[in-house]
Amino acid sequence: MRVDGISPALRRRLAVVDLDQPVIEAARCLAKNGVDIVIACDSGGVLQGLLSRGDLIRHIASSDQSQDRPIEALMTRNAVCCRPADDLSLTWQLMNRRALRNLPVLDLAGRPVGVLNLDDALQALLRFETGQETMLLDYIAGVGYR
Repeated sequence: MRVDGISPALRRRLAVVDLDQPVIEAARCLAKNGVDIVIACDSGGVLQGLLSRGDLIRHIASSDQSQDRPIEALMTRNAVCCRPADDLSLTWQLMNRRALRNLPVLDLAGRPVGVLNLDDALQALLRFETGQETMLLDYIAGVGYR
């Protein structure tokens, strides 16, 4: 099963902001869309970094609470990402090893097409495995092969 096998869930969690926007815009995006990360992109739509709820909380808790600071000043650079054609099981394992709850999904040009959430990935993998098990049991029982 591939990452893009759960496309609706990927798109539902996608929130993109311009790299040079102020932090307050990222906060509004996080609050309005109910997402956990905001993807910061350059003018060409290519991912440059991520801003998570945790990044935002650390910023608010710091002594410099300026809402006018650009997202670029707070974002995480060199984010771990995946591609739509990547194997979902291997991607889920990577997320677990790295303790990542959300993973940007990028096209070949580096533009975000979605965000893979750990829970969505696990549910999709469980549905897939359950379907495989059912097909195997039907095969063994001879269902549909008479």
